[in-house]
Amino acid sequence: MYVSLPSSLCIGVSYVLQCQDIPDISIVIRFGAVDSLEQLKQEMGRAGRDPQIFAQAHFLVEKSCFQAQKKSTRKKQKTTNAATIDGGEPRDRPEANDAPAESIEFPVLLDDDKLPDNLQWRKKLNPGVRYYAAAQHPDCRRDVSDEYFGNPVRERVLANALCCDLCANDGPFPPKAPETHPTTPPTHPQSTASSTATTPNNNGKRGRRAAASDTDAGAKRRGGHLTECKEIVERWATEMYEKDWADSGLTSDVFITDTMITYLAHNRFSSLAHLRNSLERSTRSWGLVEDYGNDILGRLARVDQRRDDERHRQEAERVQRQLEQQEKRERKEREAREREAAAAARLLERRLRIEAAEMERQRKADARELQRQHRVQRDHLEACRKNPTTYPII
Repeated sequence: MYVSLPSSLCIGVSYVLQCQDIPDISIVIRFGAVDSLEQLKQEMGRAGRDPQIFAQAHFLVEKSCFQAQKKSTRKKQKTTNAATIDGGEPRDRPEANDAPAESIEFPVLLDDDKLPDNLQWRKKLNPGVRYYAAAQHPDCRRDVSDEYFGNPVRERVLANALCCDLCANDGPFPPKAPETHPTTPPTHPQSTASSTATTPNNNGKRGRRAAASDTDAGAKRRGGHLTECKEIVERWATEMYEKDWADSGLTSDVFITDTMITYLAHNRFSSLAHLRNSLERSTRSWGLVEDYGNDILGRLARVDQRRDDERHRQEAERVQRQLEQQEKRERKEREAREREAAAAARLLERRLRIEAAEMERQRKADARELQRQHRVQRDHLEACRKNPTTYPII
């Protein structure tokens, strides 16, 4: 029923807190949205049962309840290979080509819970609870509650600083702007300077405008790296919930949402300050970032370091293989050149031998011809000496 903690702190689930009459409760903190304004008022009424004490009630609601976004134009499909926690059902994942819905500037405050057809709330909230939570100064939360339930107007007996946060001008939203009647016609806003998203490129198309999460978050994890980090964050979330929040009666989504799990796994943050600044500049929020941010960032940093080391090792091996392949190619080319040079040398040597042999043969033929001519001349001279009349001397 209850969880007893130090410093007289008591935590209970909502259906138990609605009917308790403990006189010395001075502060009630409602963590997360409720199903109706009646339930919220019942839980807040557990404080100050003793008229001699001054009691307070705090309502902590998600920031996304007051954020609107454009509806996505593409349907989302379920993927059977989605990551699960403790063997649960697969989560819904958007298609890879599904463009995220564009967020509208925070906060979105309306008199009723109706949005234009092209918009939707990032997180749904009961209309009565939204009407109560979105009240602005100079309204009073007691008057807002009485108006919602149809109670008669009652006289205010507390000072502004003791009544509610709106009366103390300390509400979560800026005060209502006073109604003014302009005396001059409105001027058209000046055109803004061209940017990457507004100036067509050479192909006549406009570039994509970078979202806040794209510019403020770190480098992106992709592929197997993203899958591994998401599994790490999911296991860590389950471990921390069972360790610190299992007996609180709260669901695991109160500790950390699936959107935040994906955000932490997808982006690489260098420090807790980097993560905090990125969350402040985006439409996301995580109330426990100060308590658990360093722990999960440290675990993800170890995965990133191991991945980086593995990538550097693979890169070094790839470079080494390229050097070895280049050396092998150069060795083959050098051996081919040496073979070509040896073949050319052998061919030249053979040609020289042939030429030398041909010259020797020609020399011998010339010598034989010269000997034959000497022999013919000698025979002729001998014949002339023997018979001068027949063989005259030439």
